[in-house]
Amino acid sequence: MAIPINEDPYTRARPKLTAFESIAEESRPLIVPRPASLDWLCVQTRFNRKELRRLYRFFKTLCPYGVLTEDDFKTIYAGIFPKGDSADYAHFVFQAFDLNRDTFICFEDIAEAYSILTRGTHAEKLNWLFNFYDVSRSGRIGRMELLSVVKSFYALFDQNNFSPAKPQTIFDHVIEIFESMTRPGEHHLSKARFTSYCLRNPIILESLSGVFSPAMIQPLCTPLEMKF
Repeated sequence: MAIPINEDPYTRARPKLTAFESIAEESRPLIVPRPASLDWLCVQTRFNRKELRRLYRFFKTLCPYGVLTEDDFKTIYAGIFPKGDSADYAHFVFQAFDLNRDTFICFEDIAEAYSILTRGTHAEKLNWLFNFYDVSRSGRIGRMELLSVVKSFYALFDQNNFSPAKPQTIFDHVIEIFESMTRPGEHHLSKARFTSYCLRNPIILESLSGVFSPAMIQPLCTPLEMKF
């Protein structure tokens, strides 16, 4: 069952439009699927009904049409990092939320992912972090995938007011981490090895999770606590 894109399924009110209504609409679905019931989301997430309603209200102020596209993500992050290059980073974050590859993100996607990141088990958070770096969705991470995500993080910042590491320094650091997590001659990192290594090496985990810190998703969700 579907509802018109301008109807709020939880309040039956027309949402107040924001500046994001100016984003081109050709990439949005004409009909947005009705969000799942609050009871179902309470089962699927670690949020109660009150928290889900609060999160949904925030989501609707950000996205009155009920779905977010990759272009929306790029617009949001460009506003946060106006002097940096946020396009690649926004792309990777969008991919991490868009697990079913339908090219748009609805409220359920946000709620389920945010539940894991704020209240999930350590293993669940590591699984999410692995998927963030697994750009190709192959079930394993290549060294160039790891490098591309880390480079996109450094590109967020204004090069004139921030002194990021030099490209060669970033490359050397990523390769050092990758080689420490893999066996000699291996060119890819499996999820099992990624998880077990991070659990044994908190310094490496801190380095990898720092690329996706709580501040990076606060524009998309309410500012709840998230720690790896």
